[in-house]
Amino acid sequence: MAIEVRKPELQASTDSQTEAPNRSGYGMWIGPLLPAVAWALQMQLNYWLLRGACARGSNLALRSVLLVAIVSVFVAGLGCWFAWLRLKDVWPTEHRELQARSRFLAVLGLLMAAMFLLVIVAQGVATLVFDPCQL
Repeated sequence: MAIEVRKPELQASTDSQTEAPNRSGYGMWIGPLLPAVAWALQMQLNYWLLRGACARGSNLALRSVLLVAIVSVFVAGLGCWFAWLRLKDVWPTEHRELQARSRFLAVLGLLMAAMFLLVIVAQGVATLVFDPCQL
């Protein structure tokens, strides 16, 4: 009569390979959605702050909105880049759908960040070049 003794380390490593990852996936949606939200908020805040900037004769508020929008899009793109780097070498397992969806969202977030970064910079050039009363 032989008693099988399993080491806890080995059991934990085999269990973690067969269990589904404990992630809801909502964090992956930040990458594709944050750049669009940052662009929309940047555009609306610039419209809202334009009269005050003209009255003060200063572009500081408009430039700060531009900077916050650029930084938020850059952070979203960087998060998607790191997510893609983490997921690109993952071998397919029985949770193939989750990995494929996560990779897709990471690449989509990278593309959205690049596109909206270009749009935000193109709109922000006017705040850097012109006087606020000329806008």
